[in-house]
Amino acid sequence: MRTAVSAPTVKLSALDKVLVTKEEAAEMLCVSIRLLWLLTKFCDLPCVRIGALKLYRPAALDAWAADAEKSPPDLESAKQKQQQEKLRHKKQPVTANQCDDEED
Repeated sequence: MRTAVSAPTVKLSALDKVLVTKEEAAEMLCVSIRLLWLLTKFCDLPCVRIGALKLYRPAALDAWAADAEKSPPDLESAKQKQQQEKLRHKKQPVTANQCDDEED
């Protein structure tokens, strides 16, 4: 009788993977996940989007970090852009007059 032999499990390091998670990417860059999000959204940190999921290529992170050595990302500008975006998305309360206007 034959027994099934399972393949040995191999744990890959983040550098051996094709794509890494935000947690792994943040660890590779030695930044918080929050800062990783800011860098991705406002400072052109490259990522691969699969639906709502964002994954990162280790080689792209390395290349981005090398470019950042020459010209560091403008984090103050990124934070200002984030604040502007928050204000833009902030919902305005609907007043009774606006409701009356919509019914006409």
